[in-house]
Amino acid sequence: MKRFILLIVLCFVLSGCATTYIYSGSLIAPDWSGAERKHVLCWENTEGRLFYKDKYSKRIDLLTNGTTRNLVFTDIEGGGIVFRRTPDDKGAFSTPVELNGLCGKIERASSVGELKEGDISVSIMCRASSSRETRQYIKAQEEYHVFKVSKREAVDRGDVKAECSRKYLGLR
Repeated sequence: MKRFILLIVLCFVLSGCATTYIYSGSLIAPDWSGAERKHVLCWENTEGRLFYKDKYSKRIDLLTNGTTRNLVFTDIEGGGIVFRRTPDDKGAFSTPVELNGLCGKIERASSVGELKEGDISVSIMCRASSSRETRQYIKAQEEYHVFKVSKREAVDRGDVKAECSRKYLGLR
């Protein structure tokens, strides 16, 4: 009987365990002004064991070194993972992009939960409306930007957001 109770307790303890992972990948590419910069794609997911349900982030950040602008890709149910145009953006190609229109997309995934380690393709269709260097982000282009993404266990479970911060990722 004691072994049975111990087994039940052990199952509950193990099933409640979860691990938070940080996914990140970087590349060197030009911004709209032509300056070569480091760009980092970053998000977090919590993966459980047994009965613990996985929790997937609803956003992916694209940070650019030397700027204050973060592009936030949002997991839209049924609409993929997209970056919507804000007043700080304008279309980069001949077709104008409406406010809240599609400015960027994580390709080949309809939700963050589908993304794994490896190559992640990102399309960008807008550019910063300001020419100020601190507002620039990765340059729009016809072909995808491909980030080599790796997965690592979060160091500080209490402050996972800090691990996708500029300081932690080595950006200024």
